[in-house]
Amino acid sequence: MTRIEATIKKKQIEELKSLEKIIDSKGDPDLSKLLSRKQRFLRKNNPSRIEAWFWDQSFFKIGVVVSIIFFALNYASVENDLLSIILNSLEPLGVLLAVLIFIRETPERKKQFQYQALSTIDNASGIRNSKARVIALQDLVDQGINLDELDLNNANLEGVEMNGVEIKKGIFTGANLSNAVMHLANLQKGNFNKVYAPGFEIRFGNLSFSNFKHSNFCNADFSDSNLMFANFEGANLSGAKFRNTKLKGAKFKDAYLNGADFKDASIDLNSLKKGHLENAILPNGEEYKESEV
Repeated sequence: MTRIEATIKKKQIEELKSLEKIIDSKGDPDLSKLLSRKQRFLRKNNPSRIEAWFWDQSFFKIGVVVSIIFFALNYASVENDLLSIILNSLEPLGVLLAVLIFIRETPERKKQFQYQALSTIDNASGIRNSKARVIALQDLVDQGINLDELDLNNANLEGVEMNGVEIKKGIFTGANLSNAVMHLANLQKGNFNKVYAPGFEIRFGNLSFSNFKHSNFCNADFSDSNLMFANFEGANLSGAKFRNTKLKGAKFKDAYLNGADFKDASIDLNSLKKGHLENAILPNGEEYKESEV
C-alpha cells in the first residue's frame, strides 16, 4: 500500500467515526453494526510501517533479513559453534520462509479472486438473470473492492444486499433493484434511468448527482442520505422516505411524490412543487397543502 492510499484510508476512517456519532444518536443498532464492520475493514487494510515495508519488499530481501535475524537469535541463545547452529537451523528456517512466502503471495491470490469475480460480472453483461453475478458482486463488496463505473445495465438484482458498496458512476439503467439494501453505499453520479426499485433501501448513502429519470422507487427509503443535485424527473417516488436527506439542487419535475415523506429534508420547496405532492409530508412535518407551496 502506498503512502497516498494509506492517507486516503485514514481520512475514510475519520469520516466514518464522525458518521458513527450521528448514527449512534439516532439509536439504530443495525446501522451501527454495519458502520463498525466497515471501520474494522478499513483499519485491517491500513497497515503499519512494518507491514507496509513487508508488502513493498522483494522475496529475496525479506528472506535475507529474516535469515539474519533467525541465525542471530539462535546464536545468542545456543552455545554451539556457528556451523552447527546454521546446519541445525536450516529446516526450521525453510519452514518459516515458506510461510512468509505464502503470506507474501496473499495480495496476488486476492487479485486473482477479484479478477475472476469481475470476469463473472462482465460475462453476465446483457443477461437479465444471473445468480453467479449476484454472488460475485456480494463477494467483491465483502472484500471492500471499489467497483466504480460498473455496468449493471438491465441486471436483475432483486433483494440483493450490498451494504457499504462503492460504485461511483455506475450504470444501472433498466435494472431491477426492488427490495435491494445498500445502506452506507457510495453511488454518486450513478445512472438509475428507468430502474425498477420498489422497496429499495439506502440509509446514510451518497447518491448525489445521480440520474433517476423515469425510474420507479416507490416506497423506497433514502433517509439520511445525500441526494444533492439528483434528477428525479418523471420518477415514481410514491410513499418514499426522504427524511433528513440533503436534496439541494434536486429536480422533481413531473415526479410522483404522493405520500412521500420529506420531514427534516434540506430542500427548496420550489423544486418540489414541480412534482405531484398529494398527501406528501413536507420538511416542516406538515402534510402538503397546495397553498403552502
